[in-house]
Amino acid sequence: GCSSLTSIEIPDSVTSIGVSAFSGCSSLISIEIPDSVASIGDDAFHYCSNLTSVTIPDSVTSIGNYAFSGCSSLKSIVIPNSVTSIGECAFGGCSSLTSIKIPHSVTSIEFGSFSDCSSLTSIEIPNSITSIGDGAFGSCSSLTSVTIPDSVTSIGSGAFSHCSSLTSIEIPDSVTSIGYCAFYNTPWLKARQTENPLVIVNNILIDGQTCMGDVVIPDGVTSIGEWVFFGCSSLTSIEIPDSVTSIGGMAFYSCSSLISVIIPDSVTSIGNGAFAYCSELTEITILNPECNISDDNPTILNGYDENKNNYYFNGTIYGYDNSTTQAYAEKYGYKFESLGEAPEKEISLGDVDGDGFINAVDASIVLMEYAEVSTSNPSTLTENAKKLADLNNDGKIDAVDSSVILQYYAYISTDGTEPIEQFISSLGI
Repeated sequence: GCSSLTSIEIPDSVTSIGVSAFSGCSSLISIEIPDSVASIGDDAFHYCSNLTSVTIPDSVTSIGNYAFSGCSSLKSIVIPNSVTSIGECAFGGCSSLTSIKIPHSVTSIEFGSFSDCSSLTSIEIPNSITSIGDGAFGSCSSLTSVTIPDSVTSIGSGAFSHCSSLTSIEIPDSVTSIGYCAFYNTPWLKARQTENPLVIVNNILIDGQTCMGDVVIPDGVTSIGEWVFFGCSSLTSIEIPDSVTSIGGMAFYSCSSLISVIIPDSVTSIGNGAFAYCSELTEITILNPECNISDDNPTILNGYDENKNNYYFNGTIYGYDNSTTQAYAEKYGYKFESLGEAPEKEISLGDVDGDGFINAVDASIVLMEYAEVSTSNPSTLTENAKKLADLNNDGKIDAVDSSVILQYYAYISTDGTEPIEQFISSLGI
């Protein structure tokens, strides 16, 4: 808060700049950080609104949360390769910053790291980055294009929201998680909505805000993201395919014309508030007897009774006996209709964890089992899991079985859906 401080000389004896050290020094124009400094603390230069340049030496390994946030005159900054972490909103509100290069030493872009950098026209994201946090580049209104490297697996909520000039985004197949409103209010999203009201990226349904009437989600979609159909008052019906495994929180929140929904047995989780305030919803059927239904607050409800101080659902929930659906309905006093006993789930050879998929997780379980038994430790698998793990039927669970699972996983990912027994036969083992 030394608002009249115009310059400061930091000696080589200093090894760290602490929390809020120069916060609110609004007359500070430039600062040179000596090579002795290893860390820049939270809010260190927060709202140094006249700071135009900063030299960060190679000795610095971490930049704290909000370290340079609100430095609205900062035009350029070089982040050295020594930096391994950039904190939340570290450069948020640096509205004069035109470009930024993130070093390869950094693996994640945190919450709001470069939010409200309204002059930012280019950003270089290295292939060391695995995740882009919530609101990381939100409201970067001059940003026109972004290329996300193959290393990235998740894009957080609102990561590029309100980037009002963003017309081009390259998203690699490696991205398996996209948060709600990640691209909200961008020309890129609006163009995609014009092509198809269901915006799907890497089999993730990320937006359905312009949907109306009867909507069929295409087969192949694996997840319905959070807030996807939020407030779609003209959505009258939804058909969810068997490929969908999860429905995100608030996905159908306030879809006031939705009357009935059937959720297939492939769905293993339904997020918080997914069907909240669907005022006309009278029937919801959940076919997976073990579906994880969020109950932080009622996920299925028509409204809230202020006099009774409780949420209510005037419809009927259908599910199997002794299912999570029945337990959910009973917890909130909702009407439940039984579909009878749940059918036995058919588990395929190779599906060691019984989740309905044969993939690298199953191969990993087999290898861990092999390692345990090889070192005379007791088996961690059930007898049924052991049968599913012995792919070549030689009475042993070893690296051969793990290799077959991985080969099959790679094969079905590229060439088709051949039954695993037929695939094993083709290997001649």
